[in-house]
Amino acid sequence: MLARVGHWTRINREEYVKGGISMDKIPDSIETKNIKISFEKLRSDISENIKVAAEKIREYSHSQVDIWRQIPNLALQTDGDNGYYPYKQFVYSNGLVDISPDSRGSIILVVDCENGSILSLSCIDRVKYIADSFASDEEIMDAWISHQSAFDAQYQLDTLRQAAELPHSPHSPRSEKEVQTWRSDVGKSLGLTAVYSRNQKSEKTE
Repeated sequence: MLARVGHWTRINREEYVKGGISMDKIPDSIETKNIKISFEKLRSDISENIKVAAEKIREYSHSQVDIWRQIPNLALQTDGDNGYYPYKQFVYSNGLVDISPDSRGSIILVVDCENGSILSLSCIDRVKYIADSFASDEEIMDAWISHQSAFDAQYQLDTLRQAAELPHSPHSPRSEKEVQTWRSDVGKSLGLTAVYSRNQKSEKTE
């Protein structure tokens, strides 16, 4: 039995005597200083491991850039048939994919589809967003623990492709032809192509 007393952790010696353990092998007390040193070492080791893991995730995201670049246009092509979705609008309007931890309830972490970078986000208003910095190691790991599949560009693309195969909903406020016209107009206004490029988008909107 262990009992914490002030700055000492004491061992109930009677319990050990009953168990047949030699009294000579039982310390009178254990200083918490040793425990503190162990904790600091543990924290240091974990911090280093987080840094290494986050860097591997960054490298993986960058390696998928050819896939990330296909996502904005496909997000537009799957919007409208079965309703209009803000998360899809966010993707094709900004070229950013939301990978925020589920617990946050708002967009704070994104992948830039143009280059695969993982970024922190500052909200300018309800519609316009700007990526202001690279995500920290802790932010990346927080999102990774929440939902790892969000970092998988191929999974994201396959999910959109599955949505593209769904038929036009008869409950849609617009006909299938009207939705197609709407997508064409939005795509032109945003300068979207099959392969996303923010520079090309800027040229189209100037």
